[in-house]
Amino acid sequence: MSVISKIFHRQDDATEEVVEDLKCPHTALVPHWDDPATLGKPEFARYQCESCHEQFTYQQTEQLLHSTLPPQEPTPSPQEP
Repeated sequence: MSVISKIFHRQDDATEEVVEDLKCPHTALVPHWDDPATLGKPEFARYQCESCHEQFTYQQTEQLLHSTLPPQEPTPSPQEP
């Protein structure tokens, strides 16, 4: 029990919250290569999520990125007055 809880006579049971199991969005994917000959070639890399440390293939990474990115609207070209 913390000092503040003791001062205000709070109980630990009252402060417990239910934490939902949230799914990682895998937005921070970092490529890793096992073979120096394939270094820099994205199709030969394995990708690791920095948040949950799950690993993905190139194809899985492409699917994740295309499914999580919001559709981009075309930017209007500047028009001269």
